[in-house]
Amino acid sequence: MSTDGLWYFYKVDNAHFKAVKRVFEKASKGMPSLPGIPTLSSYPNTLPVTQSYVDSWIENIFTGQDLSSSLYHEPFDILAYQLMEEGYPLSSKDIIEMCAQSRILPPAVLLVGIGSERFSKLPGHLGNILLHSTEIDNARTAVTQVLDIDWESYFERAKKILDYTGFDSRASSNLSEILNVIPAALERATAEDSGLLAITSWGCP
Repeated sequence: MSTDGLWYFYKVDNAHFKAVKRVFEKASKGMPSLPGIPTLSSYPNTLPVTQSYVDSWIENIFTGQDLSSSLYHEPFDILAYQLMEEGYPLSSKDIIEMCAQSRILPPAVLLVGIGSERFSKLPGHLGNILLHSTEIDNARTAVTQVLDIDWESYFERAKKILDYTGFDSRASSNLSEILNVIPAALERATAEDSGLLAITSWGCP
């Protein structure tokens, strides 16, 4: 397993939607339920770095990795690789958005940041999404409402499971990307007049 958690977003032409739906539904079988959000330790984000800071940081990293394991569903990981092979209806050329996070699946970061109730209202399941082109507009409306949150609250929660001390400048960039990747992908799908497929994976096909 790679140390990079990735979130791929593909455009799906209507002509290919049925074929993609078949492989998506096959991969969806046996999906785990949405896990609870574990308690995370708080620590200061200013120097000096104390032993207490290091201990809390390490504890949160492992907690974030455990949460990622709870979201992980191997058939989607396999599908991410298979989509790069000849004979599948999609290819790397159809990727319209992607985000990555070291050692943690990006949806796990989003889950911690926005909370279980909001996360459960996002389309798809555990970050894996399939939408026909006719569903994109409604999905954009729903996602906009779900992700209409206070940035500071999201930031303070979500940054706790990043796997670097980071401090705020690097964390802000990464967490903004994760928060905005679904809306960006839906916007691209609208522009392309296409459907959308999102899948999570460890590693880069």
